[in-house]
Amino acid sequence: MAPDAIVDLHKKRDIGEIINATFGLLRLIYKNMVKDILLITGPFFILGGVFSALNQFNSTFSGVQRGLSLSDKMSQIFSPQYFLSLLCILLGWSIAYCIIGNHVLQYSISKGPNYDKDAARNTLGKDFWRVLGANFVVGLVAVLGCFLFLIPGIYIAVANSLTAIILILNKEIGIGQAMGESRRLIKDNWWKSLGLGFVMAFIVGAISMIFTIPVLIYTAIISFHSVRGGDVEQYRLIYTIITAISQIGSALISPVTVVGSAIYYYSLKEEKDQGSLMAKIDSIGNQQPEKKENEGSY
Repeated sequence: MAPDAIVDLHKKRDIGEIINATFGLLRLIYKNMVKDILLITGPFFILGGVFSALNQFNSTFSGVQRGLSLSDKMSQIFSPQYFLSLLCILLGWSIAYCIIGNHVLQYSISKGPNYDKDAARNTLGKDFWRVLGANFVVGLVAVLGCFLFLIPGIYIAVANSLTAIILILNKEIGIGQAMGESRRLIKDNWWKSLGLGFVMAFIVGAISMIFTIPVLIYTAIISFHSVRGGDVEQYRLIYTIITAISQIGSALISPVTVVGSAIYYYSLKEEKDQGSLMAKIDSIGNQQPEKKENEGSY
């Protein structure tokens, strides 16, 4: 695909074509949304990284040296910092989903990269609460499914995986309708959806290694000094900083997942509803025959 090729969203695609279209579309619109991602979601990801680093440091490195019992270690792991990090990351991801999804929506409306960037930002406040609520409901249902039995939880998570992007691309529907639409589209495509999820996770994980390798190296250094009884507190600040930076990397990579979900949604819509074909048929049917002037009389 040429770097400047227009990506047709309304097209049925297999997994390989979805991946290609995802990066093709990112080449066209990434620069339009990266500033919004950094300025709006960046603080939440940074705070999430800070709280995560503090929790990790207290429960692992400092905990080893203090000789904490198993119960004390568990209380350290599930500390207030742990839940604050989860909250910040959830908020950051929900906002990122809204920003990226609306850029895709405006691209779809304009049928190209020359779309209204302000329109993609203006609906952020309205979409945020809907997407946040959808993420909470879908996550809760999936967790309950896992508690009952592992397989139902995985099945439910995959079946409802398009809920958030459906809400963003279809402003008129609610959370329940979006969940129903996600299940309808993924029905008969569950294994394909799971496979696509694995492929996208592998790609995102590979890219994110750029940001996580420094954290892993520094973690190994701290662990080595901790085991040998060295003073690990001297590493706390730097560990916190590089962990926060790694979370900024997560924000920068987030468009891969969201854009891939949007393209997959449009692909399933074409497969299930044949939207483009019906639109063309309707447009042909609505065309009025041209009247000939001065036809004369018989």
